[in-house]
Formats: sequence, C-alpha cells, structure tokens
Amino acid sequence: MRFALLSIIGGVSLSLAASAQQPLLSFSDARRQQLREHPEYVNLLKKADGYLKARPMTVDDLKPSGRDTKHSTTAFPHVVGRRLNDWSEALGFAWVGSGDERYAEKGIELLCGTLANFPVAQPYVLKGFAGGRGDIMRGIAIGYGFFAGAMTPEQRDQVAVVSEAYVDNFLSEADNPKIWWHGIHNYNGVCGGAAGLLTMAFADYPGIASKQGECIRIMKRWFDVSIDSEGAYVEGAGYSQYGLSNSLLFAWLLRERGGEDLFKHPHVKQLPRFYAQSLLPGTNIMDARNDSNYGRVNRECLLLALANRDGLAAWLWETSGVDAYPYSVIFGDDLPPSTPPTGLLPLHQHFPDRGLCVWRSGWSDRDVMFSTEAGPYYPTTHNQGDKGHFTLYAYGQNWAVDTGYGNDSHFEDSRCHTQAHNCVLIDGKGQARSGNGHGTNGTIVAYNGEAPGGYALADCTEAYQKNNRGMPGAGAELALRHHLYVQPEQGAPAYAVVFDDIRKDAAEHRYTWQMLTWGNVAIDTRPNGALFRNKHRPEGESYAWTPVGKLDPSKPLSASAAAATGSCSWEFETAAAGDWYLWGLVRAMGVDNGKSDSFVVQIDEQAPIDWHMPGNRTWNWAQVTTGVTDKTPWRVTLPAGKHRLRFMTREPEAALSMVVLTRDAEALLPPQDGDSEHIGLRVDHAEVAGGMVRRQVADESAALSRLLLAVDAAAPLAAPVVDAFRPTDGRQPAHFPRFGIDTTAVNPLFVAVLVPLPGEQAEPAVGFARSADAVEITVTWPTHRDVIRWHPANREKPSFTRQ
Repeated sequence: MRFALLSIIGGVSLSLAASAQQPLLSFSDARRQQLREHPEYVNLLKKADGYLKARPMTVDDLKPSGRDTKHSTTAFPHVVGRRLNDWSEALGFAWVGSGDERYAEKGIELLCGTLANFPVAQPYVLKGFAGGRGDIMRGIAIGYGFFAGAMTPEQRDQVAVVSEAYVDNFLSEADNPKIWWHGIHNYNGVCGGAAGLLTMAFADYPGIASKQGECIRIMKRWFDVSIDSEGAYVEGAGYSQYGLSNSLLFAWLLRERGGEDLFKHPHVKQLPRFYAQSLLPGTNIMDARNDSNYGRVNRECLLLALANRDGLAAWLWETSGVDAYPYSVIFGDDLPPSTPPTGLLPLHQHFPDRGLCVWRSGWSDRDVMFSTEAGPYYPTTHNQGDKGHFTLYAYGQNWAVDTGYGNDSHFEDSRCHTQAHNCVLIDGKGQARSGNGHGTNGTIVAYNGEAPGGYALADCTEAYQKNNRGMPGAGAELALRHHLYVQPEQGAPAYAVVFDDIRKDAAEHRYTWQMLTWGNVAIDTRPNGALFRNKHRPEGESYAWTPVGKLDPSKPLSASAAAATGSCSWEFETAAAGDWYLWGLVRAMGVDNGKSDSFVVQIDEQAPIDWHMPGNRTWNWAQVTTGVTDKTPWRVTLPAGKHRLRFMTREPEAALSMVVLTRDAEALLPPQDGDSEHIGLRVDHAEVAGGMVRRQVADESAALSRLLLAVDAAAPLAAPVVDAFRPTDGRQPAHFPRFGIDTTAVNPLFVAVLVPLPGEQAEPAVGFARSADAVEITVTWPTHRDVIRWHPANREKPSFTRQ
C-alpha cells in the first residue's frame, strides 16, 4: 500500500489520507513538530518498531493463569482491548510523526485481524467483564481514527459492522437495571466514553453515529450518581480515573466539535477538590481507599484544567500528573495559572455521599493527613471490609496505611478483608465479606472539621453484622468508632485519637485493635503501644545529592553533560561474567518531588540510561529501571573484571545513599548479607565530584520522623504482637507490618492516641485514667497539656481542652 499525506486544513487527519469524515483526532504542523521534538518520541518509535513484529490476537493467545482462573477468564476482554489500544496508539502516533507507511500497514493488519477473532458475540468477550468491551471499543476507535483513510472500503465496512455490534451491546446493557454494573459502576464511564468515541470515529456510518446522543445521556447519568456534589467518586480515586479515561477523552472531542460541554457538569467540576484532598502530604500520590490502589493524578486533571480553566486542576497536573504524551500534544499546553490548594481548600472536608472524612494541616512534607471512611455500599461497585478504617500520613512517611486493591475476597489473604485494615477484630474475625460484588454499609453519624478538634463518628454496626447479600460477619450489637483530629498549635504537631465502642453481645470476647503500616517502617513495641520509625534511612554516614543552583539547565541531558554537572562513582569487580540488576536507596528531596526524582546511570562505557526513580519524600529502596511510565528493570551484562558505576546528576535534589547490584532478576527487595550474589556500594566510599556533593546523615532530620502509638482499654491489655499481612495476589506492595493488641472484655472501649512526630520533636507523655463511666486522656507537651474526656454511654463527641 502507498499512502499520501494530507495537506493541512486547520489540522492534519491522523489517517493521513483523504477521508469523507472529520478525523477523530487532528494535528496542526506545529503539533506534529511537538510530537517529534518530545523526549519520549524516540521511545514511542521504539515501541512502534517492536509492534511491527506483532500478529493479530487469537483465542489461543488467551490462557487462564494464576490462582484465580475464573477471574482470569472474565478479564480476557481487558487483555484484548488494552493490547489493541496499545497497538493503535503506538503505531498511529508513530505514523503521524514519521510518515512511515509500515506503521499504518501493521496497524490495519492488527485491527482488522484481531476484530475478526473477537466480535462482541465471541464467548470470551460476551461473558467477560463489560469493562473489557469498553477497552476493545476504545482500541477500535483509536485505531480506526488513525487508519481509516488508509483502509480499503471493505476493511472499513468490516470494522464498522463489528463496532456497531459493540455499541448496540453496550446500550442494551447500560439501560437494563438487571445488569449488575448498571448506573453507578465505573464500567458506565469506560464503556460509555468508548462507545461515544466510536460514534465520532464512524461519523459517516449513520447506524453508529446516530447513537451518540444515547452515549451522552448515559455518561451524564453516570456523572450524576457516581460522583457526589463535592467531587468524590464512590469507588475511590483509582477507579474514577479508569472510568474517566475514556469518558473525558470523549467529552474533550465532543466539546472541540461544538457539542455539549460535559466538563461543565457540576459534579465533574468538583473532581479536582476530591483529588487534592486525597493527596498524601508532600507527595504526588493519592490515598488508597475503597479497593483503589495508591496512584498519581492522571490526564483527567490536564483535561479539567484546560476545559474549565481550573487552576487547582492545573496545580494537580503540574505537581502530580504523569506525562500524558503523546495525547498532551493534541490537548495542548495552554494551562491556566496554577492555584495551590493551600488557602483555596479547607483543611478538612466531609464527602457525605461517599462517607469519607479528611483532616490535614496542609499539603507539604511537613504536614499531617488523617482520614476515615464509613459510607454506604452502592451495588454493585468496588468495596472492602473497611468501615471505620483510618489512615494517617505525616512528614513524608506512610504510617497507618491501606493495603490497596483486592477484589478477591474468596481468598483468606485478600486485601478486601478487615484483617487487612486498621479496624477492630472480634475473636479474630472482622466485618462481613466485601469485594467481588459484595459490600457492607457504614454511616458517618456526626462530623465536625473545625479546630482544635475535628471529629467524626462512624457507625460500623451493620458492617460487622452482614453484607448486602445477608452473609454474616463477626457479629456485633454495636460498633461505633469516634475519630478526633487535633490541629497543630503552640509548638505541638497535629495528632489523632481513635475511640472504639464495640460489643458483640453480653459475653466476653477477644477484641484486637490493629494497625498496618508501610514496609519501610520498624515497630518497636511498648507495654501499651509502640514507636513506629522509618527503618530505611541513609546507609552509612553520608549520602550524595545535587543542591539547587548546581545544575545548569542550559546543558543537554547527555551522559557527558550529566557527568560534568555532578557524579557519584564507584569502582567494583565481578568474579564472573553475567547479568546484573541494580537497586538504589534514594529519596526525592526537592520542593517539587516530581522534579527531583531522576539520575543518569552508566556502567563502564555502556549506553547510559535515565532512571526515573520513585518520587518518595523518605528513603526507600527502588529498582533501577528504564522508561518513564512503562518501566522495565535495567539488565546489565558484564564480563568478569573491574568496572565503574556512575550515578550522575539529572535533576537537582535527587539523593542517593547506597547501590546494590544483584544477580537475582526476581528480587522484590535489595538482597541482604547471606542472600544471592550481590555487591553493595555506599556513598561513604564513592568518588563524588562536580555539583553533586556529599552530605552528612547527621544533617538530615526529616527522615527521623516517627509515630508514637499509645493504646488503652477497659480491661487489661495483652502484650502487643507485631506480624505482617502478606497477600499472595502477586501485586505490590506485598508486605505490610501489622501491630495488634488484644483484650478480653464485653466491650473493650479501646482508646488509641496516634502522635506523628517530626525529627526535632520530643515525645509527649500520654496518660489514661478510667472511671466507671468515662476515660480521661492527657497528652502533655513542654508548653501545655491536652485533656480529652470520653463518656461512651453518651454516644457524644469526646470533649477537648488545651491547658
């Protein structure tokens, strides 16, 4: 096939050939030049070149794997759709940038060939998850949008017939109340947005194009019921992103063509508030809740910033967003002025439809964030046994954490269960089964955000009794959890107090108060609590970093320029030839941690790589990888003998303490002494040159932050126990240290005081005094004393006074 490039008439069709319809996406000459000039363009072409060897998917390519065969089978449409989308995007954008006809030829082959094997009636597709059909529709829309003008009429008709069947299938299910995902589930956005894209891509096929209004109606209905008036998505931040990935792309193109502006929907406009309140202080990561993982802001904030001229969305994108290339070239970069949340948003917020309460002292790595959740279950959405579960983040460290996505509750070690959350267990059991279409109800009975003591009362009783299908939990006549958040004042940091009024029945039972923390935290137990501290600190006496002002922004980021700017290097020796993998103990120390999280790495004279390490505020081990978003462990083949390893400046304030080279390709953490063959290299023994400097660990205080936990109960407490929650689902993180403390009582009336402390802050004295009907907690600081009184029988907010 030979294809001719279109001349530019307000934009260049991505099909790059004459077409009777408006292209799905379009470029101007300037945009195409931006596509080519972007640093990731080389990687885009590499990916497209790799896909030149691909062949259309067949049913034989889909084989159940892992311990959950049924789930693997129903997820097959996701596999097909996402691979089709990856092919379409990489080959299509590569064709736009290069004009190389091989990309178009392969794109048409993969699109037509795969759809011949996977029409909507194919059993795996029809019986699989509906979201997978949304993925397939998106892949078709993008592929056809790129390659339609280069197809034969027969090929276009073939794809149109398949596409119309997919759209009809979606519309029939989306309007059927008996379908389990009807109305509120993220599949409405995934499928509705993708079906809308098809109505645009096939504008010259009336049977498809005429259904655009129905797609818009379903999208608006989803916005109405799944996002509350404050902007909170009922399934959590991660699933909002999945649902919005297709729907906001559709909304953008609809708006660009003069159609209805879905960005003006009042709930959609509030989304940036929800994302900002979900950010962990000092990071670009959003809290993991309601079966969502920890994750970064995605391109939905870029689109919201551009479409609504929203300064908060622009701030989220600039400080937290993942590079949206190559789509960012289409959307443009005309962002409104960035508006940080400090001073714009309150330091507390209740999302009532979601049942989520958040309090914070700010958004920097010197701030504290405390939250709890106890909301209703919306059938059928993602859910976990976590009503009353709290999280706490402070000074750049994850202290009380969520274990993230599970949705495999039929396994005993699922992250869905209460055993994986910061809740109370009764005789070792928790709330009723959640996940896989099951869910429990909770209620925020009372809420107050004002200083000095923000407050929320969560009623979790029903969650311990049963789920939406009547399946029992541990059972409880009463399960109330009071949360008190104390704002920082008079030199004392913010802290939280959690009170549990929980009773199974009139008999005594074993109650366990538990809290899970991050893998880099060590727990030093005490008789009635513990001290939590970050165990991943700089190794040795020093670390290397490049202070602000030492980096010359005019120099290109070549290896030679990076080495001239700053370097940390070691000479080491290997006994035999082989492959090696690298791990680094690193920290992003800049004000904008997303711009202080990379090095240039080189061994001997081999080609250097840009390592985009995690942008964590605290010291963490991370594997050295290639790529920005699609990260691959860096494998280095070395002969026996002496070698030189260089970590060179790429961004200021990226810090390095130690490097480990290991032969173990499957290592999940850097090896320790006695493990497989490895080489450890500390900065203490490195050659540090140029703008990179050696800094003494004694000068570092932020990494010394810790968390004081003091627990009291109405009956004697057993000795604390520290174990680990280890889900075997293959996802990361796969290890969460867990603190637990037991008592045997009719009602334990637990009180837990959680005090995060910055490095320079001395511990307060925490005391408990109980009477027949009350408990008094005192937290004594050098300058004052806080007194908190709780009368459980009153079911009222605990009183707080500062003396």
